[in-house]
Amino acid sequence: MIVDSLRWLGRAARNIPLPLALHWESCDDDSYGGLYLKPSPKTYLVDGAEVECARGIIIVNAISSPAGREVANALAHEFRHHMQQLSGTPCPGQSFRQCLNREGTYERAIVRFFASNPLELDALVFSHRVAPSDSSANWMDLLQGARR
Repeated sequence: MIVDSLRWLGRAARNIPLPLALHWESCDDDSYGGLYLKPSPKTYLVDGAEVECARGIIIVNAISSPAGREVANALAHEFRHHMQQLSGTPCPGQSFRQCLNREGTYERAIVRFFASNPLELDALVFSHRVAPSDSSANWMDLLQGARR
């Protein structure tokens, strides 16, 4: 199991159905730390295994989230999307890869991605508060610098 404690969850969040959490070892895309798949009757192939998505799935990318703090932050970020989904808020549509292709530089893509998508910004703030990492601190600094 990639997380041994749910202490960082608020009390209200502890009562919601938990999604399956997986560490994706064979992913070759390092443009994201994790992804959330909302609950559905679909089955996905992850590392050669079929995985049911009935409760939703959080996948943490082993390439871009190798260290413990980055894994915890990615889990918290994607769990926030799970909370958003269960509350009736639709999942974000624009991917970071789309922003990176459009903006050209990593820093500008980060600012565009979070500044143009309130649900992603909410997930960033939540994950940085409950499981801060070097990446989330860097992204918060980039966003604060862009607001000046």
